[in-house]
Amino acid sequence: MGKPRGIALFLVLTILGIITTMLGAFMTLNHSNFSLLASSMEQAEAQQACLSGYNYALYRIEHDKSFGKEAFRPEDEVTNYGPLDSTLTCTRRSVSTLEYEITGTRMSFSITVLNNLPVSSRSGGSVDPDRRPGDFPDVAADALFLRVVGRSGRAGKRAEAVLHCAPAFDSSALSNGDLVIDQGSVVIDSNDKMRNFIKSNGTINLPRVSSNVRFQHTGDTASVKNPPFGYALARRTIRSGATDLGANTDALADANRDSKGFLSPKTPRKAEILNLDFGDIKLPDGATTSMPPGNYVFTTTKVNIPLQIDYEDADGNNQTDYKNLRITVPAIVRRNTTTQAVEKVWWSKSDISIPQDTDLWLPGYGGAKVTQLSGESLAESTPAQAVVGSDGNAMLADGVYANLWDSNIAVAAGYNVNIDGDFGVLYEREEQRGTVSEGPDGIDYPTWRDNVASTNDFKDATVYLGNAERGSSIKASGKMDLRAVSGRGAVLSHGDLSLNGTLQAEGEGVDAGGIALLSDHDVILKQPDRTSTSDAAAGRLTDTNFHGLVYAEHDFIVNQLVNENQQAVDRDLKITGSVVARQGTIRVGGTRTVNLTYDPKYLDDVVKDLSKNRIKLERYSFTFR
Repeated sequence: MGKPRGIALFLVLTILGIITTMLGAFMTLNHSNFSLLASSMEQAEAQQACLSGYNYALYRIEHDKSFGKEAFRPEDEVTNYGPLDSTLTCTRRSVSTLEYEITGTRMSFSITVLNNLPVSSRSGGSVDPDRRPGDFPDVAADALFLRVVGRSGRAGKRAEAVLHCAPAFDSSALSNGDLVIDQGSVVIDSNDKMRNFIKSNGTINLPRVSSNVRFQHTGDTASVKNPPFGYALARRTIRSGATDLGANTDALADANRDSKGFLSPKTPRKAEILNLDFGDIKLPDGATTSMPPGNYVFTTTKVNIPLQIDYEDADGNNQTDYKNLRITVPAIVRRNTTTQAVEKVWWSKSDISIPQDTDLWLPGYGGAKVTQLSGESLAESTPAQAVVGSDGNAMLADGVYANLWDSNIAVAAGYNVNIDGDFGVLYEREEQRGTVSEGPDGIDYPTWRDNVASTNDFKDATVYLGNAERGSSIKASGKMDLRAVSGRGAVLSHGDLSLNGTLQAEGEGVDAGGIALLSDHDVILKQPDRTSTSDAAAGRLTDTNFHGLVYAEHDFIVNQLVNENQQAVDRDLKITGSVVARQGTIRVGGTRTVNLTYDPKYLDDVVKDLSKNRIKLERYSFTFR
């Protein structure tokens, strides 16, 4: 009996030994796994710390372009940017290092900045990232070098980037909502060698891409050019006519081939859209003036002419009579935008002048010598009136003139006009020949401007800004309703900015002028009040050739035109510069052709250095290791 018990004890001890050995092996293996896991976690945390530091530095620099130019002061850091506890050191001027511990974690990051950004922030900076003697690069005069080191435990990651000034916007069309072009042929072009985009954080709807949409890149001066020549990027989907390209890979491939571009639905990165305010727009150095709000309407008015009539009666006796005749003359009136009451009238005395001792036939008088008396007055009762000189220019405010003959308002170069309320420029002229009337029958008076166009001919009213060398601006605290805009400068509206069918910019180059249209609400190209069939045939009011920036805080809308017979009229829309709908949509309807050409030089021409020391940057190079 003793012998079997000894064998059992030996087996138990052997098994316990094997189990202990295996347990030790498992513990050793798990310890290695835990070490590897901890190291992997530290590497991941270091990478996240590095990216956090990079994004934080980028935010700081874009909101303060002097960031890193001087030694940092801890009290400024705590006062202005309190959320992060920081220990600050400065190694030397223009090479500043910041070290941050991320509270509640084992992560930290340090930031090194070499800031050579210019005081004036313009686009198109040139950088040579290969010139890097020693540990730090030789940074160009209009660039910034950024190094971020992220740490967690014993792990570390490093990112380096060279950045330079970017234009305020990088796309010919940029919207937070949908970008919709209903019809016509569409050309997407660029005069910038680096960029040719249209972007939407919603859906892009285009006409049938295979036959109606084409990308080209005029600014690309490379000797060999290969597609893609441009990009359409949408956070949601892109439609080609009725086809959803985001759900049809074959149709998407065909669209890319036929358009010679790259259409990218469902892009993961949201398009960044800079928020502009009126202070970001470059206004001319010059006089600031104000003008009363209201609708300034080109129309006609009846003017009384007191006449002295010397004549012979039937018995041959000399007689004198006095008549108060009325004549229809062009005028511009200011109406209250709420009540429509006439507040002031401007009309030209020279247009109704009758020379002294003129032989003039009047009914019942035979041959008579007519003398125009002083004291002309409006037949209509108005609270204020002004007689315009022989040049036909009515002075609406300092530096602001309305020409009664050509039906336009000009803001002189160097003038910035402020309007406290709504502002409109309208056209309601019914006829352009004068008539004199006395009693119910009336008398033709054909001696006044016989060369003026016929009574039914439509004449547009245009607001001219500045000249080719210097701009001017109009800013309204309310909404604006204008017929047309041309010239160089800025139109700024805190309400909707409506244009009556068209907008123009003088010249074909940046030096010839550009316009900034800014609205805190919508920018709308609407249906003109009167568009005749002949107007449409001649292209008047239907064609838009605009150079500059269109910025709507909400929507940019181009409405369908109809003529006097309620027939649809297609317009040609050509915009060079950039169109931005920051919180809304871009919707273009009723077009025969649409040409969107990106040109950052126009943005430089109308967008000054961003207010509050902000700057817009873009990466020239980026390494991560």
